Amino acid sequence: MQRIPLPDGVHLTADETEKLADKIILIQGISLDSEFKGLIAHLEVLMVDSIYHLKIDRVKRSLMRNGFLNRDTKKLIKILDKETLLGAQRGQLIALIAAAVYSIKGIDPSELDVDLLTAQFSE
Repeated sequence: MQRIPLPDGVHLTADETEKLADKIILIQGISLDSEFKGLIAHLEVLMVDSIYHLKIDRVKRSLMRNGFLNRDTKKLIKILDKETLLGAQRGQLIALIAAAVYSIKGIDPSELDVDLLTAQFSE
């Protein structure tokens, strides 16, 4: 939210940032709830299957190795970015946050270049 470009001299206060963050998290939570439930159910099936078949092999490449930033983690992030709602809705979420920031500050949202902003935050 702090990276949304605003006109000179206009800044979000800490209180405005906190209120906006609460709204954005609520919107994301509602929209991603069913997907998270599905991912958790899939994980539970994999865990039960692994325990049932005693697949206790330890992988040499762990997500915990190197502070979570390794080849497997990067691969997982790319998959989640492409195949989940959060990744698919990134552009819309950025536009929503920018419009909310402009609304809070009383600035006309039509002054915002959403395409440029989305390209800026694409990664």
